[in-house]
Amino acid sequence: MISMNDILKQIEYIPVFNRTAQRALQLLVEDVDHNKEIAEVIKYDPGLTANVLKLANSAYFAHAVEIKDLKGAVNYLGRDKMYQILTLSTASQYFKKLSKGYEMIQGELWKHSISTGIIAEHLSFLEPKVNKSTLFTAGILHDIGKTILSLWVSDLWTDILYLIENQGLDFVEAEKRVLGYTHALVGGAILQRWLFPDDVILAARNHHDSKIHPNPVVRIIRLSDYFAISMGFMSQQDNMLYKGYEDLMDHYKIQTKDLENIFSNSINIIQSVLDDFTAIS
Repeated sequence: MISMNDILKQIEYIPVFNRTAQRALQLLVEDVDHNKEIAEVIKYDPGLTANVLKLANSAYFAHAVEIKDLKGAVNYLGRDKMYQILTLSTASQYFKKLSKGYEMIQGELWKHSISTGIIAEHLSFLEPKVNKSTLFTAGILHDIGKTILSLWVSDLWTDILYLIENQGLDFVEAEKRVLGYTHALVGGAILQRWLFPDDVILAARNHHDSKIHPNPVVRIIRLSDYFAISMGFMSQQDNMLYKGYEDLMDHYKIQTKDLENIFSNSINIIQSVLDDFTAIS
């Protein structure tokens, strides 16, 4: 088993989530019109500025006019899309390396994260009081713990698989038995270190809970995670090795016909965003 000390040491090596982006994200969710201030905050980070403008002019996000500066991006795109762009452009750096043991092909985890975030936004009608942007961020970052635990999972994969196949454990239970920790717990620790809101931290930490969680963001992310896997946006390594989500389907009274609508409303947007990232990377 690995120790929390080992994990904390590895977390220390991860670059802190971009503080400029975090400040801009905070301004975007406030009721006050901060458009000018948001542009002022971002402009002092050249790398972030470049990424924002690239995505702002990409196929999914672009408008009829070419967006040439940050002020134009904020004014033309609106809060929701600016929030998506800032989250995506900042979070993508953590998924650039192959997460051995969790994905067989580099990029699978990132695709799964993007699809989970977009689906979570589309499921916001199930929890009208929850901020859409919070759901999107929580979806994008829910599996961030895998980027750390992959250092050990790849070497101990056969042990994890043995417990799944011979003792009937699901992936998270086997992961905890072999490693001592789950990617969900580690993800929560990372996001706590990065000072993310409690809802986002809870979603990462509890998105594989076997019971219905009292927090609505956790519930939506857990469901979105499952839907993303069902749509084929998954890591080939651990894909369907999780227990079912029938309890949440019952909780929200989701029928088969509802799934068809959710999937059809999400698939084109997911693919468009994935294509945008392929084009600008």
